[in-house]
Amino acid sequence: MPRQSVIAVTENNRRFAVTVNKGTHVSWQKIDGTGSILDTSSSTKTYPVSGPLCDYCIMVYPNDKRYFFLVELKGTDVMHGVRQLENTIRQIKTIYKHYPKREAYIIAKGFPGPILTRFQNKRQEFKMLFGFGLFAHTGKYKKTLNC
Repeated sequence: MPRQSVIAVTENNRRFAVTVNKGTHVSWQKIDGTGSILDTSSSTKTYPVSGPLCDYCIMVYPNDKRYFFLVELKGTDVMHGVRQLENTIRQIKTIYKHYPKREAYIIAKGFPGPILTRFQNKRQEFKMLFGFGLFAHTGKYKKTLNC
């Protein structure tokens, strides 16, 4: 089994981690509160962003594959997290179009029952409109890439 590296972002006891093989190129950046995002895939151009934004972006470049993850670490207002992800995606299309594998994650303290149907509808919308998978987990989540 190849040696692995873990890249993790954490806030308020919420954690999102990506596990990759040692030597796989990974970059991550804080988005919320910064006013810009850096495109590290094909250039080093910085793009301005504004409004309610997700917390982090993680980009993984193993060989010829490319993975793009947006992460929102949230308390319980999951639908606000969905809006933050959606606003971020709308502003950074120039960047993520280079990545065939795109996923958006909300890592929350919990999920109130009444929002589940609305969240499921948003999952379908994210896939159709943006080409992003939308996922939600509680507490801590670890994504393992075999690359």
